[in-house]
Amino acid sequence: MDGNFINVTLDMATKVIITALSSLVTIALAFLLVEKYHIMGMAFSILAGRLVLTIGYPIILKKKMNEGISFFNADNLRPLLVALLFFLLANYISGSIKIENWFVLIGIGSVTALVSALLFWFVGLSKRSRRDVFAVVSKVKFLGLKQTER
Repeated sequence: MDGNFINVTLDMATKVIITALSSLVTIALAFLLVEKYHIMGMAFSILAGRLVLTIGYPIILKKKMNEGISFFNADNLRPLLVALLFFLLANYISGSIKIENWFVLIGIGSVTALVSALLFWFVGLSKRSRRDVFAVVSKVKFLGLKQTER
């Protein structure tokens, strides 16, 4: 995304400012959160730092392109809010899960990944977003197999 931002706006100074702000948020939150929350604190600090870029770039692009497009609509905010809910739920539940061997880890991890993916697919994405994702994924050629014409 960074390269596309530079290509569209040719504004290196703005990119540097947004990237520096993102790095500052990541590092500051890491110092505050890692000691108490360990890996969850680090993950949250990285997520917050990337969020600065995710929000900052569209705002700058919108201004440069003089467009009336809204980047922050329900289709874009819904996945973010659902992912944040999953993140908080995982943090809450993690204290009560005891992993005693590799089989339990793999089993619980597999079930969690499957349930999370299905919930996110149906709750986190709108019908239009699911259709868009499916359209992109259906274009991927797996194992060199030819796709049938539609």
